[in-house]
Amino acid sequence: MQRVVQSVHAAAGEAGEPETCEVWYLPEALSPAEQARALRWLRGLGGLRRGEAFGRPLGREQRWFHETGAPFCDGWVQQFPRWAPFRYDETLVWLQGRVQAVLRERLGRSPALRGCLVNRYLDGSDHIQLHRDEAHAPLAVVAGLSLGAERTMQWRAVQYDKDRPRSCKLRPGGEAATCRLAAGSLLVMAGATQKHWAHGIAPEPAVRGERYSLTFREC
Repeated sequence: MQRVVQSVHAAAGEAGEPETCEVWYLPEALSPAEQARALRWLRGLGGLRRGEAFGRPLGREQRWFHETGAPFCDGWVQQFPRWAPFRYDETLVWLQGRVQAVLRERLGRSPALRGCLVNRYLDGSDHIQLHRDEAHAPLAVVAGLSLGAERTMQWRAVQYDKDRPRSCKLRPGGEAATCRLAAGSLLVMAGATQKHWAHGIAPEPAVRGERYSLTFREC
């Protein structure tokens, strides 16, 4: 497993020990046969929704799954149709089990993953802006499987504000990192990564193929 990001931050305005941020990348989490099985399932899903963000079409299609049918984030005032909850089926249970097995083997830990957000990027024009996956908890593990076309994930160090936890104000002179996400790869963000780093996927006009990401989450 390749370490993409590792940083240590004083607990932002809080008492306690410094917080560690970790991002790990494993290029071959799924075999070609497992990738083919997952892609067959994804392409047969249907019902992925694009929706809007800030009055503009969202840069990807989405569908939310949870083991118990829980909403994407019950603390948010607005629940978008693209986040209507669906329960896990046999294939998603298998994929989550594969992710947890990799985490046990490579990182020596197995977080309690219970939800999965599926994103579909039709081509290189689809994207996701810099953001933090802090909907459930700022210290939650997020493990993302990539399938289909390769895309590049970007990270930027940001200033944490406990009163505005979704803010992506860049840290002056802050660090940056990138990682090319291959088909069948697994990316794991752990520790306090969602507090001190924002991540996103910029448009890549030269990319013609579709990409799916399945981000399994502690929630």
